[in-house]
Amino acid sequence: MEPATPLMNDETETLSRMTPVEAFLATPASNVRSETPQDPEHQYLWRCFPDHVWSQRVRDTSSWVWDFGYDIQNLNGSRRWVCKRCIQNKSPRPRSFAEKGIQNANAHLFKGHGIWAPAEATKSAAQRKAEKMKTKDQRSIADVMKLDTRLPREQEIANSLVKSFDRKHFQRLLLEWIIEENHSFSICEQGRLRQIFEYLNPLVKITDASITRKTIRHRILSAYESHKGKVIAALKQSSGLIHVSFDGWKSGNRHSLYGIACFFRDENSQPRKLVLGVPELRTRHFGHNIAAEILDVLDAYGIQDRIGYFTLDNTESNNKAMEVIGGELGFVGSTRRGRCFGHTLNLSAKALLFGHNVEAFEEQRSDQLTYLLRSIQRSEFEMSSDPRIKARKPLDLIIDNDTRWLSQLYMIRRALTLRPFVEQLVLKHRQQWEQDNRSRRTGNLRKSAKEPQICLEENQLTTNDWDVLDHLARLLGFYEDAVKTLEGDGQQRRRKRGWVGSYGNVWEVIQGFEFLLEVLEDYKKLASEIPDAEHFRININLGWEKLNKYYSRLDETPIYYTALALHPAFRWGYFENEWKDNAEWVTKAKQMVREVWEREYRHLQIVRNSVADEPVAKRQRKYYNPFQAYCERTRTVSGCIVVGGWGQ
Repeated sequence: MEPATPLMNDETETLSRMTPVEAFLATPASNVRSETPQDPEHQYLWRCFPDHVWSQRVRDTSSWVWDFGYDIQNLNGSRRWVCKRCIQNKSPRPRSFAEKGIQNANAHLFKGHGIWAPAEATKSAAQRKAEKMKTKDQRSIADVMKLDTRLPREQEIANSLVKSFDRKHFQRLLLEWIIEENHSFSICEQGRLRQIFEYLNPLVKITDASITRKTIRHRILSAYESHKGKVIAALKQSSGLIHVSFDGWKSGNRHSLYGIACFFRDENSQPRKLVLGVPELRTRHFGHNIAAEILDVLDAYGIQDRIGYFTLDNTESNNKAMEVIGGELGFVGSTRRGRCFGHTLNLSAKALLFGHNVEAFEEQRSDQLTYLLRSIQRSEFEMSSDPRIKARKPLDLIIDNDTRWLSQLYMIRRALTLRPFVEQLVLKHRQQWEQDNRSRRTGNLRKSAKEPQICLEENQLTTNDWDVLDHLARLLGFYEDAVKTLEGDGQQRRRKRGWVGSYGNVWEVIQGFEFLLEVLEDYKKLASEIPDAEHFRININLGWEKLNKYYSRLDETPIYYTALALHPAFRWGYFENEWKDNAEWVTKAKQMVREVWEREYRHLQIVRNSVADEPVAKRQRKYYNPFQAYCERTRTVSGCIVVGGWGQ
């Protein structure tokens, strides 16, 4: 790619007349054609205009708008101007105009991208109107504050006010606030918010410091590009492989986005994580489309040859994506594909609660019932003589949420907390319904009255139902322990025993499965003691089957077995103890670990680092939940020594 041509004198003069925001937006892209066919902007240009080629122009393009547009022609030789900004932003319908209607490009650049025409050039009607309004509204701080600058004291006040306002700093603070609070970019254009800013400091309006949603987008992209080099340098200095996780979601304005994060050890061997990109998937979510976006991001950071393992959710499209990614990067995709433990446990929890037909349970919520439930709680609190109870605020029922792991557990816990109020809610709602549907003449219920769902006998929770909910809350509490231990928050904390990370550890995944399968086996026995708990017993089996299904799939990714076998506190002793009734499982695991060693690590050079002369910190034998207690219990007393034959 040829270097961009420097600004000419007339371009420099043009930019000097603009505000910083206008200058930022109006810097023209290079009008160079000799870029490689792989240039993404040119690829998108030809995708939008497939029957066009570069213009073989014979006349001069003296108009300034050609600096901001592509010059192309169709098979008949008719020239068109295509907006570069639209192509750069990948607009679904990039604006283009015929050569004879080039004045329309002038208006589009101003209205669509905030690019002002040079002073000596022909201006669009919209720009002329904006300039007229700007001149009309232009006032100095002295005018606004009613200061007489002929008086030294008041002149000093005016100068002090001007110096105290940093336009760029104001815009930076506004930009950071919008990003940190996850506001819509359009919030900066709200008239009421701008009035507040101008009331607090008139210089916001005087210096034209307000920004637009398009400015925000451009500045974010600019900041991303400016910091990209630092990220590339940090990844280059990292030791070992770089691991990747990605997932997709749809934004409120219906953009399909994929978040891509990487996990690695820095030059000091401390675990780190970084977000690499949030590309938009403009095509259908097929595996090969997802893979193309991921590969583009990895290529942009130059880390294709250092990729380790992927952690993804269980959607089928990710299987195909990993197959394509592996094919491009030179490995078998399934062997590098880890599965999100939280997502797996969430699937098992849903099977445990809802059986096979999870989607049949719809989310329903009545505002009328919500207000009634709050009223019942308030009445109860107000009758108490305890000031602490009187000060309590009513609680709402929690509804299942697909974006939060184990949200069903929090729903059940809240229901158990509100049990006395829920039972009153049913009675009061029935009374209210009967009162509203009685005939004034006869006093009887109208025949057309339809009994509310909440009042139907089959929808009432019996004492046994509440007991089952209590057991489910306890059971799902074990799921919560495993998820919280394994998900971590990515933060490093200094403790007496050294740096302690809160990342989930790959060797704990097998332990998590074994722990929960063991818990479910115990609850199978407990279910036999619960009266009329057939549904409970069946769904425990369904939860167990779902968990075991994904446990079996760990065979596709041998690194899980490798990590646990190489852990000095577990080694092969863990497998031999936990799988003592399945010797063939241990043999198969040893074979998979050896294959990982031969394929990935045997050829690597061993680097011996100097060890600081510090005493090894004692490991605190503490655990904070039953899963951690299980991990502690399964540590082998005398680990199986791995020599030659992998612990045989």
